[in-house]
Amino acid sequence: PRALYARQKGFNSASLTWNTPATNLVSLFYNDPNSDIIGFGGGSGQSFEGAIRYSHDEMAAYAGSNITKVTFIPRSEQLSWTVKIYDGDNLIRTQEVTQQLNYGAENVVVLNEPVDVSSLTGDITCAIAVGVDPLSEGNNVIGMVEGSCVQGYSDLAHLSTESGFYSLSEQSQLGGYSFDVAFAIGMVLSSDADDANIDKINNYAIYADGTQVGTTRDNSYVVADVADGTHT
Repeated sequence: PRALYARQKGFNSASLTWNTPATNLVSLFYNDPNSDIIGFGGGSGQSFEGAIRYSHDEMAAYAGSNITKVTFIPRSEQLSWTVKIYDGDNLIRTQEVTQQLNYGAENVVVLNEPVDVSSLTGDITCAIAVGVDPLSEGNNVIGMVEGSCVQGYSDLAHLSTESGFYSLSEQSQLGGYSFDVAFAIGMVLSSDADDANIDKINNYAIYADGTQVGTTRDNSYVVADVADGTHT
């Protein structure tokens, strides 16, 4: 489990929450999962796309695999979210995100039509297009991290009124400041040889001070009747 968080609940209970473990499949991303997530947006309620890119040469190592899932971290409720995948400059997949989103946490979108890596002819760009609520400030929309930047690959964006992606880091340097970032966007790859249950979770075992106190299939648990003091 990731991002384990505990807090006191009532007088003598501890409430635990956590994120689902990372996939056991190949996952391509630039952001450091241990870094603090910050929010990004186009400002003034402007819709935009944020994206990551991998070169054709890099993707050649995964020939025979398919891009089956896309991950991202939405930070606030907006009008729409859409996954877009580009092969070079050509848009080859568009899928509206219709599932209920968990804001502030990683969300996984299963592609209705996987992308065959072997079919790619150019660099691949995985983007999240956001229809931003015009009444919102629009600055805390999608998650990214500071650092982990690969200029022109981890930090691509453009407003919906613009054509073509640009590097946020490169643009910031032209403006005389530093904004070296990586969007918290990822692509999950799988092949026919992968076990269909590779990421199946039967349950989580809950321990308090080294002793198992319960199990759950949820991402939260309340440990009751905890004595005063410090616990692990």
